[in-house]
Amino acid sequence: MQVHKYGLTLSRLRQEDIELVRTKRNMSEVQHFMEYRETITPEMQQRWFETEVNNLHSYYFLVHYNGKPSGLVHGKNNDFEKKESEGGMFFWEDECIGSTVPVYCSVIMADLNFYILGFERSFAKILDNNKIAFHYNKMLGFVPYSELENSEIARLYVLTKDAYGQKMKVFREKIARITGDATPLSFNDIDFSRVSPAQREILYAGFPHSIQEQIDAKFAETGREISNE
Repeated sequence: MQVHKYGLTLSRLRQEDIELVRTKRNMSEVQHFMEYRETITPEMQQRWFETEVNNLHSYYFLVHYNGKPSGLVHGKNNDFEKKESEGGMFFWEDECIGSTVPVYCSVIMADLNFYILGFERSFAKILDNNKIAFHYNKMLGFVPYSELENSEIARLYVLTKDAYGQKMKVFREKIARITGDATPLSFNDIDFSRVSPAQREILYAGFPHSIQEQIDAKFAETGREISNE
């Protein structure tokens, strides 16, 4: 699965990507903004991919900017009954850090949550020292939700669909002036043509009926049921 929006390409994380992500996640400048700061081994990374990433209830994307992988964004713990998810991101390319790229990714992921997957709430865990992330999330409408058990350095924030919609009435116009794109994320921005039948069964089956209908229709559009990628 790929998402094309605002000049970015977000590609669903695959097995062959995880060593790159592990290497970047272990960088000291990235660890500084993470709760877990120990070195991640290849075995740990493989276990993470198999248990936490490659399933219906998580979506992790490599962010491609200027033709190269530059960061990772995600939604996890997707709960279709409670209609909520938890998101996060990190970037390793200097040209992305402090730029509009994380902002665009935040909007893409929020749109995915609220307008594609039908969620009502999105949570984000932000470290107290990560002022840039705090600023991005506040701009989108996140507010403090609760203290985190077993953590003295992070806090949980929440964004509701209604609060996000209010913020985006003005913010989407600002994005449009830069990118020329004033529309929320839709299935028109999503490409399933690289998804194999096996991955389709794991990642894109079992959604609530209304969402599943749209996903199946998008697969039918591609005319490709088999991929070697």
